[in-house]
Amino acid sequence: MIETLSKLSELMEALISEDQVYDRVLELLVMLFGAERGAIFLWDFETDCLKVAKTYPSSFKQDEITLGEAKDLSQSSALSAMEEGKVIFTNTALSDERFANRQSVILNKIQTLLCAPLKVGGEVIGAIYMDSRKIESMYEETDQLFFNTVSNLVSTAIEKSRECQELHKRTEALNKGCPQEMIGSSEPMMALYSEMNQVAPTNASVLILGESGTGKELLACAIHRLSPRRDKPF
Repeated sequence: MIETLSKLSELMEALISEDQVYDRVLELLVMLFGAERGAIFLWDFETDCLKVAKTYPSSFKQDEITLGEAKDLSQSSALSAMEEGKVIFTNTALSDERFANRQSVILNKIQTLLCAPLKVGGEVIGAIYMDSRKIESMYEETDQLFFNTVSNLVSTAIEKSRECQELHKRTEALNKGCPQEMIGSSEPMMALYSEMNQVAPTNASVLILGESGTGKELLACAIHRLSPRRDKPF
């Protein structure tokens, strides 16, 4: 288990995509607990429900009945987590009154299943689901704290990946709008770049005001480079 926590911590340090986080997390957890299948569900705030983000193995996607009921279970777990912060699991799904009547449990003869909520900043963003038809007593009550720790690490890895993607988008937007002669990403500078890109293609005369040493000539040069007159003398 310590090795698992170590590998999850490494995910937090790696600059990888959100989709890669899902792949590595599911493979790691399924192997650790000896589960047969796993899925990550993420909350869609537009529809106010969970959607499948990734399954392991990929063939699990074809089992629509189990995924549908796993989504319902995950949604219930996510909602209860907001109130109690508990992980849902059982080693006797076929006889557990909470799951025994579920079609997926009966058809697949599922013995063990687990559903752990994913939370970022106190807000539920999704859930991890795993099940097995072959293994009994895969989970113990004492695993509750470990499951919570794992779900917190996974949530953090997802959050970091999203932050990196957002930073990449902002950097790309900045590079597109920022002249090579100038630097800065503050709101005033971004507003200045926007005005430069609006006025540069026009034939309007531009009056630049400012104290000595504030970069008036640099700004004028940047506007010239962005204009249709860029090939003519400045």
